Amino acid sequence: MDFTIVNGKKVKPIRICIYGSDGCGKSTWAKHGLFFDMEGGLNEIDCKSIDLVDASCSDVMDAGRYVYKNHKELDDDTLVVDSIDWLERKIFNAACKDNGWTTIEQPGYGKGYVMVLKYWTEFLNMMDRLRELGLNIVLISHSQVVRFEDPMVDNSFDRHDLKLNKHSRSLIREWVDVLGYVAPEILTSKIGDNFGTPQYKAITTNRRLIHFGEQPTFFAKSRMTLPESLPLEWDAFISAVASARADGTIAEKKQVKTGK
Repeated sequence: MDFTIVNGKKVKPIRICIYGSDGCGKSTWAKHGLFFDMEGGLNEIDCKSIDLVDASCSDVMDAGRYVYKNHKELDDDTLVVDSIDWLERKIFNAACKDNGWTTIEQPGYGKGYVMVLKYWTEFLNMMDRLRELGLNIVLISHSQVVRFEDPMVDNSFDRHDLKLNKHSRSLIREWVDVLGYVAPEILTSKIGDNFGTPQYKAITTNRRLIHFGEQPTFFAKSRMTLPESLPLEWDAFISAVASARADGTIAEKKQVKTGK
């Protein structure tokens, strides 16, 4: 059997998920892409979209096949799924219909949430096929606060995470190359002293940031060397990706044989 050894970086379109609170600018950040509009919140954004608000999970897959078949005519380099937490509702509905459940909770003991992972896997496989055509894949999610148990410090604390079931959000976090948390820039200002102890107040600016370096207060990740945070601007992100990829060599392939 022949094997292929690949040396160097393998430059491919980005798989990124960004998440944050309502109205923080997530969709506007990705407005140059073609949207799979799951929730109908794009009316005030000048963008291209496919209306999937009332669509089923099967319809979403058909939309993916449509883009795959017509990608040259569509001439887009980025596909944006807005949002995956609304897509999850469609997935739950599909699972209930296929299995005859009244709710996703009916199987008991969280089994329904595990069983829907096959629908997520089919969707992500479709996204990978589109990525092979040269499309960046952007997944957008709202955020939620979850309790995190950290065995390293024998402590638990709250942190921001994707607004998905725990099994689904773990799958998404593993699949993407970059996970970014969007939040307003927060600064501290000294407001006085209390018996010799400085007192500070948190203030926000009008600047929104996308964070790629994980903190105790939120999940984030990057498979490339990106800054800890960037302004919430697509061009700034693409420039940072280009800089991260510039440090290294383009992949070269070499065929090897096992001798069998």
